[in-house]
Amino acid sequence: MIERKWLPEKFMDLRLLHLCVASIGLIFLAIVVGILVKQPIVVVGTVTIFCSSVLSWKYRNKFDHIKRG
Repeated sequence: MIERKWLPEKFMDLRLLHLCVASIGLIFLAIVVGILVKQPIVVVGTVTIFCSSVLSWKYRNKFDHIKRG
């Protein structure tokens, strides 16, 4: 989804703080939905992996200029 640019441009233009807050909000929403559909582990796990993938993709090259010892 990320590499094919299926996410809205407005979502991908968020700064780190806003992206983290949006991710936390999505995870809390997933908790509520997961409890309602009686599958919390699957729903919350999927949303958490998705949010972490978006964060890592967006900031993967941020620290490439630092030399590794």
